[in-house]
Amino acid sequence: MRPRRRPPGRAALVGLLLAALLAGAVGCGRARESSPAPDDTASPPGGASAVPVAILTGTAAGGEVDLTPVPLDTPAAVAAFVGQFDNRRFAARIERRVARTDVGEGRTLVGSVVSIGCQVPTELAVLGPPGRMEVTPVMPESPTPVECFAPMTSVGLVDMSDALLADGSVG
Repeated sequence: MRPRRRPPGRAALVGLLLAALLAGAVGCGRARESSPAPDDTASPPGGASAVPVAILTGTAAGGEVDLTPVPLDTPAAVAAFVGQFDNRRFAARIERRVARTDVGEGRTLVGSVVSIGCQVPTELAVLGPPGRMEVTPVMPESPTPVECFAPMTSVGLVDMSDALLADGSVG
């Protein structure tokens, strides 16, 4: 008796689907970093600006979403900010990125937990009046609900004019 042959394309299709599923699962468990494009939609007063520096993402990192920018201008401020995260490797990545980011005179590097979920923001938008700025995530469009094994925490780092952190009184 002859062994039964399978149609030739079926094995390749199964292999391709399996590879795609594994790639998606691997991506869900890795920390990611991206450099978002600056937000050109806002025109802050007096030449003040906010320039997105990075979006840092870690799986199962914990924290709480808070779009209010937190100044990361001292070692104590950085330690307090990263202290909210359960994932120590993620916290260390944030500390390293803050340490290697230089901002100019009259500017402060700030951080915000911009999202926790199954999707990672593609960009950051900095919105609001001086003293009440928010770092808002721009999420990718998805035609279907996205599921993941563990939520991903995304932190936005922004190089911001001190005038935007103030209560609106510049000078």
